[in-house]
Amino acid sequence: MAKYRYLGILYTCLVALAIGAVVVYIILNTKEVLPESLRSHANYLLFDAQWGNGRGAIWHDTLASLSEEFKKAPVTAIFGVGPDQYFNIIDEYVNDWLVQYSDKVAMSAHNEWLNAFVNFGIFGGAAYLGIFISALIRFVKIRSKAPVALGAAVIVVAYLAHQMFGYQQFASTPYIFLVLGIGECAARRADTEQGKMNRD
Repeated sequence: MAKYRYLGILYTCLVALAIGAVVVYIILNTKEVLPESLRSHANYLLFDAQWGNGRGAIWHDTLASLSEEFKKAPVTAIFGVGPDQYFNIIDEYVNDWLVQYSDKVAMSAHNEWLNAFVNFGIFGGAAYLGIFISALIRFVKIRSKAPVALGAAVIVVAYLAHQMFGYQQFASTPYIFLVLGIGECAARRADTEQGKMNRD
């Protein structure tokens, strides 16, 4: 199998390239810099208040609110407003797109990572996201010695991607921490076994 390993790397690169190309297309399509023949008004290819079932409005106003918060209350922006206080920030600073899209109050950013940066601040948001990224890096590095860790890494990647469009729920979030624990256990066992082999 080793000589076909490049196929997995190639596939991963193609997926990343495709995602990047779609993001670039959405940006160019939204800014109307593409020729008319290449433009699209499809919901997911044009970033406006309706994009992603209203996530366009929510994400836009979240980022705009964070920007305003940095200007008017930098300490809160750095350390956060507190758990489940997202709606206060949006209501206080910017809700222009949300008003266009809906008259309902947004209770979360529908993006776990954006939500973390609002509630926990820059430090807390970076620390929370760092849990998953550091675990992913550790699991990938130890994959040859602990195949279970590779499985955990794949699940972490799936969670990171899925939660770009979702928020913490009891049906998913507790289980990702179980996966992190399983992956870390496998990694530590592999480290212990390697240490024994080195001593022998």
